[in-house]
Amino acid sequence: MAERLSGKVALIAGSASGMEAAGAIKMAEDRAKVVFGDVRLAQAEKYIEALAARGLTAAAVALDISEPDQVNRAVEFTVETFGKLDVLHNNAAIFSPEVAADACPVA
Repeated sequence: MAERLSGKVALIAGSASGMEAAGAIKMAEDRAKVVFGDVRLAQAEKYIEALAARGLTAAAVALDISEPDQVNRAVEFTVETFGKLDVLHNNAAIFSPEVAADACPVA
């Protein structure tokens, strides 16, 4: 395991699955303290448990990036939990059927 992120604290929005989760896990493996932020809190918490079993440090927070209060709370949670915030990585998106229809019209 590399330790290049040792001492760093990262908040990763949209990290309860897929590439986002893989990135968060990699940061934890590189010894960052990682906060998984996602609307799917229960899924994020499963990663926290798995990382803790490996001796890695992580936490989870409910985070819907379409809600400014939740974004602020996630940052506050990160600082309260780990004392600082070094990395903020947004992998989350605001998506709705209306947005999809505008972005990807079907003929």
